[in-house]
Amino acid sequence: MAIETAPSAEPETRSENGLGSIPGTVKRNTVLLSASQTLYTVVAQINVLLGAFMILGLTGDVRLAGLGTAIAWGGRLLIVYHSGKLMDRLGRVKVLQLGTGLSLGGAIIVATSLFANSLLGTVSGLVIYGLGVGATNQNRVAVADMFPAKRRGEGIGYLLTGSVVGALAATPYVAAGTLLAAYLGYETSAVYFGQRTFALQYDAVLWLTTTVLLVTAMVLTAAVRPDPKKIAQNLPEYYPGEKEKQDPPSKDSHGNSVRISSYPVLATFAVSGLTQGNMTMNMAFVPEVLHFHGAAIATISTAITLHIIGMYALSTPLGRWADKVGRQRALMLGAAISGVGALVTPLATDFWTITLGIFLVGLGWSAATVGSTALLSDLARAGERGRVIGLNDFFLGAAALIFPAAGGLILGSSRDFSALALFGFLASIPALVLTFFLKEKT
Repeated sequence: MAIETAPSAEPETRSENGLGSIPGTVKRNTVLLSASQTLYTVVAQINVLLGAFMILGLTGDVRLAGLGTAIAWGGRLLIVYHSGKLMDRLGRVKVLQLGTGLSLGGAIIVATSLFANSLLGTVSGLVIYGLGVGATNQNRVAVADMFPAKRRGEGIGYLLTGSVVGALAATPYVAAGTLLAAYLGYETSAVYFGQRTFALQYDAVLWLTTTVLLVTAMVLTAAVRPDPKKIAQNLPEYYPGEKEKQDPPSKDSHGNSVRISSYPVLATFAVSGLTQGNMTMNMAFVPEVLHFHGAAIATISTAITLHIIGMYALSTPLGRWADKVGRQRALMLGAAISGVGALVTPLATDFWTITLGIFLVGLGWSAATVGSTALLSDLARAGERGRVIGLNDFFLGAAALIFPAAGGLILGSSRDFSALALFGFLASIPALVLTFFLKEKT
């Protein structure tokens, strides 16, 4: 099969960046993947908004409140390495579609289980949804494939920036879902520390509406062609004058160009995992923090929207900055900002300071994600990139499962948000130390 070329592409000798200097095929694929990411973000925000309330509503136990978010994010543990290997074997698009299908199935199971007041069914649906999240989050591999090393951070930034639209759309989406639930006769749920006034059917209605978004995302992903892996394997066809190294100077015992046991790889895994854990823990509990201080569910949704804007809005400039100054500095910045945000979020008592804290947690995650994905993509070649980033996502999933669960135990034992703040802040210190000693391969 002939490789699709980009006749309109110009040599990468231009000094300016932006979508206008990207080959048409790459631009189209990036837009399609970013649009899908937008829809995934709306669904993810529904899970963050309702996760703690759903579990509390079903169990009445605050110690388990973080499990709603933890299960969905942690579900990737079971799939990401294998889905990454499948990406290397079958291409990126088929695996992304598989992930979207799993998310769709999980959302349907969650919705029907909430209608039936079933804890087992809800947890099962969240696990399946989490499996889908694990695979679809590897769209970062697809975008990294389509950009040369000196613009890879920028490309990843474009993908993450697509989620800003999803974050902005989520609040009116929730408002529309609330109107729909009210029309159907269901009331908004409100749960805090065992004092339960809730209607799980409201949560079910919102989950059920996400199926439309996920089907649309599947259609958009199917339109991505040629497969980004093919673009990665023939990058000079799309960027005349760009010479990617095809023969790495050293290989491990399995013939791979990247040694998983090397310090840069292991340090990147650890830093991205720690910032991911901080992020998911604070996402899981910020609804409880805000509710404790009197915020209504619509106000809580606004705070989560601003958090997700922090995760994605500055990802393109952060990516360009990482391309310019190096991946190490992006990782250090991410770890530092994440720690500050994790300290502020649970300690603050007013809406805007809490929101500032959760915004900073998202911003730190963004810098760490751009830096880690770019660094691992630099180290790995196209035929192994899915596996390497999939292994990184395994550690992300572990952190996303452990941190909210640990946060729930801490909060349940102390009933004190300051303990949660200290835990999140201390977690950022090892990440800073690891990045300080990180040496990038040039």
